[in-house]
Amino acid sequence: MDPGTVPEDVSPGLQGREGEMEFLGLIPARYESTRFPGKPLADIAGKPMIQRVYECAAAVLDHVWVATDDTRIEQAVVGFGGNAVMTSASCASGTDRCGEAARKIQAETGDIFHAVINIQVISIINTASNTMYVA
Repeated sequence: MDPGTVPEDVSPGLQGREGEMEFLGLIPARYESTRFPGKPLADIAGKPMIQRVYECAAAVLDHVWVATDDTRIEQAVVGFGGNAVMTSASCASGTDRCGEAARKIQAETGDIFHAVINIQVISIINTASNTMYVA
C-alpha cells in the first residue's frame, strides 16, 4: 500500500479526496524567542528561514500552514505565497499553537484532516523526504 492511502476497510467517512488520508502540516513560528529572537525571519541564503522550511514541507504535503502570533511572520509568509494563520500569544507551546491553528483552519476551510504534523522551524536541517517518511 502506498503511504497516505486509506485501507479499504476504513469507513468512507474517514477518507479524504479519492480515498487518501489528508495531512495538515503546521509550522508553529514565534518571533519572541529567548534564545534566538526573530529566528523564523532569519535570512538563509536570501530567504527567511520560515520560507525554507515551508518550501520543504510543501514539496511533500498538500496542506501546509504557518501558525504564528506575530504579524511580521504572517506578512513574510503571505509575501512568499504561503498560508498563515494567526494564533493567540498565550499559547504555552508550539503544540498548543498547532492545536489552535488546526481548529481554525478546519473551521475556515471545511477541510477534514486525518493527521496534523507539527513541523519545527529547525527542520531546515532535515529534508523533504524525511517529512514524507513521517507522514
